[in-house]
Amino acid sequence: MFFDLLDINFKKGKCIIVSAFLSPYGSNDIIRRFNLILDTGASSTHISKEFLYRMEYDNTMFTKDKKESFAVIGRYHATLCKVSQINFCGVNFRNRTVKVWNPPTGHHVDGIIGMDILSYFNININMDTQKAYIEQSQSTKALLRKST
Repeated sequence: MFFDLLDINFKKGKCIIVSAFLSPYGSNDIIRRFNLILDTGASSTHISKEFLYRMEYDNTMFTKDKKESFAVIGRYHATLCKVSQINFCGVNFRNRTVKVWNPPTGHHVDGIIGMDILSYFNININMDTQKAYIEQSQSTKALLRKST
């Protein structure tokens, strides 16, 4: 699976935008595709508050206290939310805690995918072709074979 590097002007550089799928609140059905910035410097995945609202999550599901975060957008404070299921590159991540994010206006992304999910994959960024190649790691494939 490959993704193009896109220039969306976060800090005047190129970002890798990837797609994932999110289940609505209380469901394990994958019904909505969303776009994420691939950020190997972010320890956790972030999803925009607006997108979570569209998926039937609400303020009562967000933690009251804010956790300090650091990602492609810099340092900020975020609340947490547990989502039913995220599917990325064919792998389902159930009951995942994500950070609730308010992306800058004018950028058409729904969040950031961080190392809590990316660590299950091998990622090759080819600057010559301006593409990122993502595949499940051997340990992820072995884990998936065991669980089925």
